[in-house]
Amino acid sequence: MEVYIRKRRSGAPFEVIAALVAGLAIGFGASYFIFGGDSEPAPPIDSEIAAVPPATTEPTTPPSEEPNGASEAEPSAPPADEPAPAPQEQPAELAKLEDVWPARHLFIAVKGEKLDTNTKEMLAELKPGGVVLRSENIKVKNQLIDLVAEIKAAVGLGTTIDSLPLIAVAQEGGTLNLLNLKEAPAAAKIGEARDLGGAKKAGEDLAESCVERGIGVLLGPVLDIYGENASKEMRARCFGDNHQDVAAIGLAYADGAVGGGVLPVVKHFPGMGTLKGDTQKSLATLTDDQDRMAQIIFPFAEAARCNVPGILVGHVVAPTVDNETKPVAAASLSPKFIKGLLRDKFTYPGVILADDVNKGAVSSKSFPAEKATVAALAAGNDAVLMLNPDIEKIKFVCATIEIAATEGALDRAALSESKKRLDAWQSALKTPHAGLDGPLPQLAPTEAAVADAGEPAAEPAPAGAEIEYTVVGGDSLSKVANKFTVTADQIREWNNLKSDNLFVGQKLKITTASPDAAPATPAAPSEQPPAPPTEPAPAEPAPADAAAIQPPSEEPSVQPPANSKAIEHVVKGGEFLSSIATKYKVTYQDIMTWNHMNDTKLSEGQKLTIYVPADAATPSDANAPAPAEAAPAPTADASPAPAEQAAAPDTEITYSVKKGDNLANIASKYGVTADDIRGWNGIEGNRIDVDQQLKIRPKKIPAE
Repeated sequence: MEVYIRKRRSGAPFEVIAALVAGLAIGFGASYFIFGGDSEPAPPIDSEIAAVPPATTEPTTPPSEEPNGASEAEPSAPPADEPAPAPQEQPAELAKLEDVWPARHLFIAVKGEKLDTNTKEMLAELKPGGVVLRSENIKVKNQLIDLVAEIKAAVGLGTTIDSLPLIAVAQEGGTLNLLNLKEAPAAAKIGEARDLGGAKKAGEDLAESCVERGIGVLLGPVLDIYGENASKEMRARCFGDNHQDVAAIGLAYADGAVGGGVLPVVKHFPGMGTLKGDTQKSLATLTDDQDRMAQIIFPFAEAARCNVPGILVGHVVAPTVDNETKPVAAASLSPKFIKGLLRDKFTYPGVILADDVNKGAVSSKSFPAEKATVAALAAGNDAVLMLNPDIEKIKFVCATIEIAATEGALDRAALSESKKRLDAWQSALKTPHAGLDGPLPQLAPTEAAVADAGEPAAEPAPAGAEIEYTVVGGDSLSKVANKFTVTADQIREWNNLKSDNLFVGQKLKITTASPDAAPATPAAPSEQPPAPPTEPAPAEPAPADAAAIQPPSEEPSVQPPANSKAIEHVVKGGEFLSSIATKYKVTYQDIMTWNHMNDTKLSEGQKLTIYVPADAATPSDANAPAPAEAAPAPTADASPAPAEQAAAPDTEITYSVKKGDNLANIASKYGVTADDIRGWNGIEGNRIDVDQQLKIRPKKIPAE
């Protein structure tokens, strides 16, 4: 990977640096006194994030990732009439960290179809992490290839697609056809077809066109779901209005792009398709309730699960998720969205980008782009789009990042981790992956498919035959196993499943059970000639008539897993089905089955029945004992399970990965985060193997 050697221009004006430090002091200090106020002083990062300004209506630039995303705003320097703060002493461990490379965390814009001398000098001096091509940079294919080569040569770190700066483009198709391709279908057209193979092929075709031009990063596809208020332009950019379809089609497209050798960055987390009006000039608010927010965020949660290379965070307020900071922070500047949701809940290991900081939604005269950049990096973004091509403004933003790191407003260790994730992009471009990780989500069942599901079951396959089963809504691995009188372990083995997550439309190979296996449910009537009778069959009703011999109930009974106990979980604000499933080490399909749910909607205060191992410790925020219909307690040992214990400081253990483990449930078991485990073991993504040995520094020791 490239090494950044800091260059300082001789005779740098002292007035500029003094003004910069003073401006930062004013901004950070004022935000603390206005919005802070606990008895204990808040760390610098928290006070910065609290300084997110209210919405502004000042005219600024069009969307960053759109064809004409240039910002023409004039550079704005902070005031210089306040004394600079005294330098803080850095902890000794920071001395081991490499120099801060400010521009490594920026994707910048340049002017024109060719580089002028000043731009070449700026690129050579700052060495940015990326350059985003806009419509003003693109005329024809050969001209664009020459421009990319010119940019790489000016920076001087290599000429290949994986060398810095990485070249990015927001090619979406339809009217947003920056590369002037002959075949560039809009997302809406791809979505209407509901053809996952076609969506993947569209991603592959675009990747091929990008690679031919030296472009390695695709700012897309859009994973927003459009709402009734969405503009005609926004509807054209979305794959649809159903969260399952958007996830399935969008990630099939991204899968094709990855296989074609480029890095897709899905946008605009947490979702902006339901907004109306100009979301670029003023900070828009998602007023959707928790149920709708769960749907809006769903495609991005699936993208995180599939390890999409990058996620772009939009400038939008969502008080349903983050209402702690006052005024409420834009998602792009919110640690709760970036660290809380993406990193912790979704265990996302990839690159997170903040949208263009020159937009009026987050930038104003009182909170200019350089402050917004520091706030975005402090919130946990790895890099920021800075699409004002003004050279002095770009330099000023880089100087701001460096001073913020020096003064402690930015965590240098966190910047170093961000750089590692950005470096991983270069490795992925050098050796492209075959596609995204894990099984991809599938399309939502159509009304016709739902109607078909109610028809009588087909004639059962003979024992020992291999059949193909299509997963339907509400299915879980245990439910499918019971249906065919096999075990979940067998289904995992037959289908090489790495986890227990299933998706609607997923195809599973099943080998039907032998004749002497006891059926999990009463068998459906068959038209085959009956076998020679041995003794009269018990007079059991068919499944459809089972309710006739049971107490009246509005819901069918649920067969709990073996050796389990039921607990009650009360849904809190901001929780999603996937995060609750991760907490209890089950799948979200299990929770849907146990609670007779037809979709993933949750409401605050809703009570969910969840089955956990009988000897598992009950979480402090779950209610026990089990409901009346829960599985009976095991009879082998009626004594309570031992409670977990806090680990001694500096404890380090070696954990051997077992079948069904993932980073999230291992981290939960030992009271750490998935990122902790990645850092201790040099893991880049979410992949771990059975019997792999992991170093863990636990905060708690789980009960045996």
